[in-house]
Amino acid sequence: MPTRPVQLLLSREQSSMVSTWDEQLGLVQESDKRWRLGTFGYQWLGSIHELVPESQRYTEDGELVVPETWDGKKIVGLADGEYLQTDELVTSDDLEFTAATLKTAREFCKSRGWTDHPKFELAWLHIEASVKPSEPLSKRRAFKSMPLLRAGSSASLSGSCASELAIYRGQVETEFWVWNSESESECLHKTRGALTFGQIVRTVADDESFSVEIDWYDLDISGLSESEGIVLASAWAFDEGSKAAARLIAKIPDPTLIPFLSRVTLDGIELGEMGQRLLEYANDHDISLDDIESVRPRQLPDLETLEKSLLGALSRAVRRQARADTVRKDRLAPFEDDSKY
Repeated sequence: MPTRPVQLLLSREQSSMVSTWDEQLGLVQESDKRWRLGTFGYQWLGSIHELVPESQRYTEDGELVVPETWDGKKIVGLADGEYLQTDELVTSDDLEFTAATLKTAREFCKSRGWTDHPKFELAWLHIEASVKPSEPLSKRRAFKSMPLLRAGSSASLSGSCASELAIYRGQVETEFWVWNSESESECLHKTRGALTFGQIVRTVADDESFSVEIDWYDLDISGLSESEGIVLASAWAFDEGSKAAARLIAKIPDPTLIPFLSRVTLDGIELGEMGQRLLEYANDHDISLDDIESVRPRQLPDLETLEKSLLGALSRAVRRQARADTVRKDRLAPFEDDSKY
């Protein structure tokens, strides 16, 4: 039985002719340089019919009672409808490995059928992040063909450093990872389901955890078109103009946005300047970018038209706010008149 915390990565149901049970792929860090990977399950103590006396096994109405504890162990339920199951993870099939022998851990997973699990590559990504936290995301197989940005920056006091943002787009969930050359990789955000490009951009732009100083002349893009990468990098950027531009652009539906981005070549600096102008307009008219639910331009031939479309959406939000203020004042007017007497 493991004495250290077990990080459960995957779960699957197994069965035989007479029984059904769940098992999990788990990772245990034994020391700074040693890990243990194994197939775990929750401990079974035995059949409730054999361990628990009949007088304690049923209520007066004949309903089966599962004890909260037994033999000093916490009981979490009945496995296979009969066996007392504890909250203790046990394994008899595991492998100890190091960063240097990480390949053997993957071979272990393959030999046990875990690599056939639909979420295995995501689980393997978490294993790599635990064992090799300082390795760039761009070197990890899970991000092959996935959206990934690598940005150079001179923001570090010790000199230039590199940062990476990678999006794991799975069928079941989407994860947002970051790495930089001065720290370790980290999953900053995860959400269930596959996200559209616009949803990915909004997630990054709205979360302050995604914020780096980007050198636009030192930006590598993979898994995306160049202009898609520029928009995502703008959402990731530290300056508010770039983030504002990305947040507004992401409100354009993907069926309109993606073809536009495939036709035009965007410039990160120009996009940031455009975002700053739009943000100043919103601030001058006391509205929030969140007041814009969507932007649906009839056509987007170029960047100038894009800015006009976004400005038009802001202008409509201003008019809606003005109408709402007028209605509110009209409703309050009778009460304000009564207060004069």
